[in-house]
Amino acid sequence: MQAEATEWRTAKVRDLGDVQLGRQRSPGAANGPNQTPYLRVANVYDGYIDYADVLSMSFSEAERRVFYVRAGDILLNEGQSLELVGRSALYEGPPDTYCIQNTLVRFRCGDALAPAFARAMFKRWMDIGKFAQIAKQTTSIAHLGAGRFAALDITLPPLAEQRRISDILDILDRAIRRSEQVIAKLRQVKRGLAHDLLTRGIDENGLAGVAMAGRGCKFVEVGLADLVTPVREPGRPHLPVVSVTMNAGLVERDPTQRRVLTELAPEQHLLVRRGDIAYNMMRMWQGACGLAEVDCLVSPAYVVLRMNSRLVPEFAYLLFKSPELIAAFLKHSRGITSDRYRLYPQDLLKIQVSIPEDVTIQRHIANALDRLHDRIVREQEAVAKLHMLKSGLSRDLLTGGVRVPPPAQATV
Repeated sequence: MQAEATEWRTAKVRDLGDVQLGRQRSPGAANGPNQTPYLRVANVYDGYIDYADVLSMSFSEAERRVFYVRAGDILLNEGQSLELVGRSALYEGPPDTYCIQNTLVRFRCGDALAPAFARAMFKRWMDIGKFAQIAKQTTSIAHLGAGRFAALDITLPPLAEQRRISDILDILDRAIRRSEQVIAKLRQVKRGLAHDLLTRGIDENGLAGVAMAGRGCKFVEVGLADLVTPVREPGRPHLPVVSVTMNAGLVERDPTQRRVLTELAPEQHLLVRRGDIAYNMMRMWQGACGLAEVDCLVSPAYVVLRMNSRLVPEFAYLLFKSPELIAAFLKHSRGITSDRYRLYPQDLLKIQVSIPEDVTIQRHIANALDRLHDRIVREQEAVAKLHMLKSGLSRDLLTGGVRVPPPAQATV
């Protein structure tokens, strides 16, 4: 049996396949004859193609032959933000169905290049900034340029090894996709469960996984909280802006995010207590708030609320993040300009909410959703590790740092 070739070689992208820029839109294309669906930059993401928003325009038969896509073609974003230019996906859809617009570059591999290997290489080039280096910036859009892309050098092993490399990377890709699907499902479950528990509470049958059987759930109308004037005290950890405006979890968990506030004079620091909710008055109508996990400092740009005895802080934070209460925040906000709103403390305190009268039930609801949140975080951490593993393997395998030998031949 002939031994497999093992040497790597370098060639231009244009010598390993066909590079084609998509067709530019013209004024009459929207209503012309031979309407054909086409893919554009809005359809091509990192590793997949979204067909939910496909547009059509007129392509002649000659144009269709030039601009159509077939299985195995790689579509790259020609015009994108600088960090995303060259974002690519392998087309695996039906033949003779879609064409491409000039916001995309189509690369069709020749016989010496495996499409999956080429797509993995292009993904690496985007990640390490190789596409950004050759892109030309115009206003806020970076253009890859079909000619510049075609002139890049690609170093590749023999075809059989390319396929083995892409098979290894595909295993990791499938693991990542499965984990991301689990995360999406958990988020959906959490949204549904949060809505049910925050609006209906725990019924007489109790909540699955929580020892609440036999406990009824009576709801009462209460005010949200008491407005407090925080004590000014320097030298305490600072609850950073990110936890006030962007925190999507139940509480701020990352101790590395706590730091000493230095941009304000010490006498301006506002001390808040564990369990207080600090909110951004300019963005509260978007649910921009943070729950203090420890005694900490915020700037006086924020409003601090301290829960009354009828409202558990962790449960209150869930309420503050719920779509129903965010809608109420927007309703009570006052417009400053056409696109800016402010939720004044006195308006927020007018809002009444329906909550379980029993604070024990509130705690059980908060704990149940917190456990679900923790599971989502664990899945996200697992996905991050898979991405790191794939990044390292891609570097080693796609540069020849680690070789993938052929499988051992069976002997009789």
